[in-house]
Amino acid sequence: MRKWLRFIVLLLAISSCNSDDDSSGISTGINSDKGTDKGSKPDPVSVTPQTTQSPLVCANRLDTFNSAIFNAPGWHLFVLGDTGKANDGQLIAAQIMESYHTQYPLDAIIHTGDVFYDNGIASADDILTQTAFSDIYVPLGLTDIRWFFSAGNHDYNGNIHALLDWGQAQPFIHFPELYYKTQINRNLLSFANTTNQSQGPSVNLIAIDTTPFTTGIGQAEQLAWLQQQLAVDNAQYTIVFGHHPIVSYGEDGNEAGLQGNVRALLKQYSVDFYLAGHEHSLQVIDVPEEPVNIVSGAGGAEITPLTCNKKHLFGISQFGGIALYVTHNHVFIIPVSERGIEGIIKI
Repeated sequence: MRKWLRFIVLLLAISSCNSDDDSSGISTGINSDKGTDKGSKPDPVSVTPQTTQSPLVCANRLDTFNSAIFNAPGWHLFVLGDTGKANDGQLIAAQIMESYHTQYPLDAIIHTGDVFYDNGIASADDILTQTAFSDIYVPLGLTDIRWFFSAGNHDYNGNIHALLDWGQAQPFIHFPELYYKTQINRNLLSFANTTNQSQGPSVNLIAIDTTPFTTGIGQAEQLAWLQQQLAVDNAQYTIVFGHHPIVSYGEDGNEAGLQGNVRALLKQYSVDFYLAGHEHSLQVIDVPEEPVNIVSGAGGAEITPLTCNKKHLFGISQFGGIALYVTHNHVFIIPVSERGIEGIIKI
């Protein structure tokens, strides 16, 4: 009888050990100890912090990355949005950007809005400007790069003028108004000792203020201004950016408030790229006879799902951002996620 009892106890112990083994081969998340030393932080570019499953990836036109593209003169931009959570997700996305910048130095960062969650900031010296921005990006050296800002809906939940005041007080941030136009050039970027001293092609960068369009507030003045800027635009490339996406296959989809005049103007004046955030994913979308739509809102806020579509050149539900290398002959789109550099799309 005792022999049988010992045999049963042994079987139960073996069964318990097997149940603790994750035989799926899928990372169990940021707090998993598997494959890492106890107490050490996992590599932020190799984990999936918010899911126990592999991320959904849509890759309809992605080529192998080749750093030889940087041999041609150009502007190297990084598109990032929906950052200001002061959490592990924001730090992971920042570390991804810093790692990429270390290997392939950036000229500028374009922020697609929602700089501070959930209710913006109350004043220019709000504690969030420290915890959800400076504490994240200064130690990584990312404030040695020029940033171009736009405002998001969560920024509007606070004091939007405080965001402008704070941005204008930072030497590395270009945020003169809620909507503005500037041309990327070496003088604008020269506040820092940038590595790339070449002069790229002429690029007009136009920031629009999308949140009022989503709330039904009349935007006749902004629309007239946008049409005027586009009508006199003679740059080789025109990039328009704002917070809400015109085309997206994420959780919220196309922003209804931008489907009329804004979308029509970008198409009428043959804008090359429209950059947005709001959807917490990374997407590159090709719509015939319209700008290439880039959605980069995976900078820290909780990742949200997307649905693959035939118009996707690329899409992934992971933290990260999307780099653009703008040369005289081509624009190279480089999605960078927790998995690393995903590849390259030549436009």
